[in-house]
Amino acid sequence: MGNLTSLISTTPTYETILPTSKQRVSYRPFLVKEEKILLIASESKNEKEISRAMNDVVSACTFGKVNMQESSIIDIEYLFLQIRSKSVGETTKPMVKCKKCNTTNEVQIDLTKIQPVVNPNHSSKIQLTDSVIVEMRYPKFSDIEKLQDAKTETQKIFLLMSLCVEKIYTKSGTFNSNDLEQKDIVDFIDNLTQMQFKKMTEFFESMPQMKYDVNYSCGKCGNQEILTLKGAQDFF
Repeated sequence: MGNLTSLISTTPTYETILPTSKQRVSYRPFLVKEEKILLIASESKNEKEISRAMNDVVSACTFGKVNMQESSIIDIEYLFLQIRSKSVGETTKPMVKCKKCNTTNEVQIDLTKIQPVVNPNHSSKIQLTDSVIVEMRYPKFSDIEKLQDAKTETQKIFLLMSLCVEKIYTKSGTFNSNDLEQKDIVDFIDNLTQMQFKKMTEFFESMPQMKYDVNYSCGKCGNQEILTLKGAQDFF
């Protein structure tokens, strides 16, 4: 009979602009074979497996045009939601337990309304002293994979911070992270004051994120609650 896949109609393509890189990207809905990858990862409940599945599916659905390892997590999460909404529908219905009576409720979420939440005071450049400014970048998928080896949350925070330092501006010159040893950046962070370190952590706390609040009422007791979803994995 020849190639049976040739009998299937052409998959539609769409376009979107990524929120942080501003790259225009063409994408298609995921196919059954890719949905299977997502379902298997979801059933595993393994964060690393879920991230890898998202990586593989987004790469396939963007025709390999998006550099997954170098793209920010924000862009990938946003793109995943766009692909998901065109693949299995623009709404998702997670099951949530009421905190008051423990009844399970179905909550409907419109994926088309989810956009990155941006803090107007957020900045990638951090003034540490009168003569030292640190420029940060957003975490990438490749950074998250490196965090898997960290044994504690504290180790993860310090490692992620060191990975996201892009440049260090001083009176004597500019230091690019690509020209520095990772140990040098870690030593730089270790020698910050508490106030300077707090400024660095505020970069991560205020950076754009996929966040959505859903107000709902328990169908049994009428208790009003807010379901807060953060990151694409919560919409998985």
